[in-house]
Amino acid sequence: MSTRRCALLPFALLLSMPASAAVLRVGTGCTYTTLQAALNAAQSGDELRMVKGIEDTNVIIEVGGIYVRGGFADCSASVPGLSERTTLRSAASGRPIVSVASGVTGVVLERLILSGADNRDPDPGMGEGGGLSLGNGADVSISVTEFVGNLASRGAGAFVGPGATLASGSGLNTGLRFANNIAEAEGGAIHANHGAKIDFMTHPPISLRFEENEAALDGAAIYVGLQSSALLNGAVFDSNAASYYGGAIALDGGDLHLIDGEYRSNHAQYGGALFLRKPTGLLIEGGRFQGNTATHRGGAIDASIHTASLIIRESSPAGGGLGTAPRFESNEAGSGGGGAIFFHSNAGRVLMIGNAASEPLLFEDNTTTGNGGALHLVSATAQLPQNMVVTGNTATNGGAIAANAGATFWLRADHPEWTARFEGNQASECGGAFHAIAEARLTLDWALVGNDPLHANHAAKGGGLCLTGGSATLRNSRLLRNDATSAGGGLHAESQSVVIVEGITGTGSSSGTQPLPLCQPWMLPANRYCSEIAGNRVTAALGTGGGVSAKYADVVDIRHTAILDNAAWYGAAVHQWNESPASFDTVLVSGHDAAFHVGADSLLALQSVTIAGNTGTAITLADAAGTTLLAFDSILWGNAAGIDGGDAATIDGDCNVTQDARVPGLVFDPAFASNPRGAFRLSEFSVARDLCASGTSVDLDGLARPYGLNSDAGAFEYVDFPDRIFADGFE
Repeated sequence: MSTRRCALLPFALLLSMPASAAVLRVGTGCTYTTLQAALNAAQSGDELRMVKGIEDTNVIIEVGGIYVRGGFADCSASVPGLSERTTLRSAASGRPIVSVASGVTGVVLERLILSGADNRDPDPGMGEGGGLSLGNGADVSISVTEFVGNLASRGAGAFVGPGATLASGSGLNTGLRFANNIAEAEGGAIHANHGAKIDFMTHPPISLRFEENEAALDGAAIYVGLQSSALLNGAVFDSNAASYYGGAIALDGGDLHLIDGEYRSNHAQYGGALFLRKPTGLLIEGGRFQGNTATHRGGAIDASIHTASLIIRESSPAGGGLGTAPRFESNEAGSGGGGAIFFHSNAGRVLMIGNAASEPLLFEDNTTTGNGGALHLVSATAQLPQNMVVTGNTATNGGAIAANAGATFWLRADHPEWTARFEGNQASECGGAFHAIAEARLTLDWALVGNDPLHANHAAKGGGLCLTGGSATLRNSRLLRNDATSAGGGLHAESQSVVIVEGITGTGSSSGTQPLPLCQPWMLPANRYCSEIAGNRVTAALGTGGGVSAKYADVVDIRHTAILDNAAWYGAAVHQWNESPASFDTVLVSGHDAAFHVGADSLLALQSVTIAGNTGTAITLADAAGTTLLAFDSILWGNAAGIDGGDAATIDGDCNVTQDARVPGLVFDPAFASNPRGAFRLSEFSVARDLCASGTSVDLDGLARPYGLNSDAGAFEYVDFPDRIFADGFE
C-alpha cells in the first residue's frame, strides 16, 4: 500500500507529476524492503524514497517517469539528509546494479552510490554497464550520485545504449562522481554507444568529477562512440588511465562539447587527456590541461581528424562558462610528438584556437621526446590567436611548434600589438620555437619570438625558427634574443626552404586572403622597428649566422626589417652557405662584428639597404666565380671594413654611397644624423638625398618615397622631422 504525500515533493517535480503520483518508501521497516519490490509496484510519476544505508541488489527499471531518491534518515522522513546517500551494491556478478529497459524514459536517480558491480563478459556486446546500464532509447537523469569501484567490459560506471540519453539533474547540489571504475574495453566511467547522448551541460555547472577510472582500451573516463555526443560543463578529470586512446575521453565518431574542464594527470598511449577521431563536431571552451601524459603522442590532446575541424577557444559566460582562456601546462608526450597537442588531418580539416578573453591562451612547460613541445601539426592547418603565451616548452625539433608534411600554421593578428609571445622554448636539434619540415608552411603575424634574455628560445640550429624544406612568412614580427649552438641564432633555413620576413606599414589593415593590421613606425620607441631580427646569437666557436643562417635555401627575402646586434663567428647578421641566394630590400643592418658572410655560388642582393655601424667587415665574399653581390640604392658606410674577399666574385649595382670602391657608387660620407626615430637617418646635407632615379615606395620608417625629387639611397628617406609630425593634418 502506498502513501500519498505529493505536497512534500519539490515544486518543479510536482508540476510534472500526475495527480495520482505516489511516494513509495524503501528500507528496513518501510512499506517496501527492497528497491526491486518498489519498482515492481511503481507507476509513472511515483517517487521512491530510500532509507540511507546499503542494499545489495541488481534491479531493472521498466517503468518510465519515476523518481528514485536515496539518503532519507528513516521511513517517515520527507527530506533527504544533505550529505547522506543510499548505497546500491551489486548482489551478483554478470549484471549491472541498475538496468533501465529499452524505451523507458523520464527516470531520475538521486543521492545514490552505485558500487561493487562486476559485469565483465568476454562475449561481444555483453558486459555493458557496471553501475548503470541504459537500454536502447532510454532516458535517465542523475544527480548527487556516485559510481565507485565498478567493473564491466564496457562502461563500468554507466553504459548508455544506442539512442539513449544520460543527463545530469538541474539546480543546486547536483554533483556527480565517477571513481575507480574499470572497463575491460572502452569507457571506464561511461560508455556512450551508437547514437547515445551524454548531457552534463548544466548552467551553472554541477560538481562533476572523474577520478582514477581505467580502460584497457580507450576512454578511461568517457568513451563516445559513433554518432554519439557528449556535452560537459565544468568537469574535472583526474588521474584516469587508458591503455591506448584517451586518458580522460576518447571520441570515436561523434560530437564533443567541453566547457571549462579540468584535465589533470590523465594518461594514455595516444592523447593523455583527449583522443579525438572521426568527429562530426568538436568544441572545447576554456579549460585547463595540466600534467597529462601520453606514451606516444599528444600529451593533452591527440586529434587525428578527417571529418570535422577542432575549435578551441575561451569560454563565454553567455554560454555557461567562466570567460577564461584555455591553458596547457606541463603535459608530456613521447616520440610521436605534440607535448600538449598532436593534430593530424589529411582532409583539409582545421585546428582553430581563438581567444577573446582578457587573459592569454597559455602553453607552458609542455614537453615531448619527439617534435612540437606545445603543438605538432601533420598534414593539417592550424590557426592560433594573437593573445597567447607559449613558454618553456621542449622538444627534439620545434620546441614550441612543429609543422610537418605540408601542414600550415597561421598565427593570425587582429590588432597591431605584439601580444603573441614565444619565449624560453627549447629544441635539442632544430627550431627553438618553430620548426617547419617537408613543405610545411608557417605564417607569423605580429609574433614576438624571444624577447627576454633570461628566457631565450634555444636550439642547436635555429634558435627562433628552423626550416628544413619548409617555408615561413613573418609579417610585422620580431626575432629577439634567441640563441643557437651552431647556426642561425634567430633563424636557420636549409634544404630548399623559403623565408620571407617583412614589415608592413601604414594605417588600417592589409587586404588579401590573410589580412594584417598594419604597423605605424612613428608610434614606436626610438630604434625599434615593425619587423626586427635583433640580439640573437650563436654560441659555439666558428658558429654561423647570428641573425639568419641560410644553407641551400631556395629563397631568403627580407624586406622593411632591422637586423641589429646579432652575434656569431661567421656572418653575425646573415650567413649564406654555398648556393644560398638572399635578397634584402629596405633593411638596416647595424651593430655586428662581421655582418654578412656570402658563400660560394651564392647571391646577395641589396636594394635600399643601410649597412652601417658594424664593428667588423660589412660583407665577406667567398673567392668563387659564382658568388655575386648586387647593390642598388644602398649605403655601405661606417663599418670597420667594407668588402673582404671575393676576388673572383661578381660585384655590380648602381646608385650607392659606399666606403669601398668595389661597390659601384659614390665613395663619400653620407652624413648620417639621428632623429627621434633613431640613428643612421640622413642629414639635410647628405649626398644620399635625391640620389636615385628609382627606389622602393616606402622607407623603413613607413615614409612614402620619394620625399624630394628622387629617392634617397639607403633604408631611410630624408624628411624634415617637424614636417613629418604634422603631415597628417591634425595639428
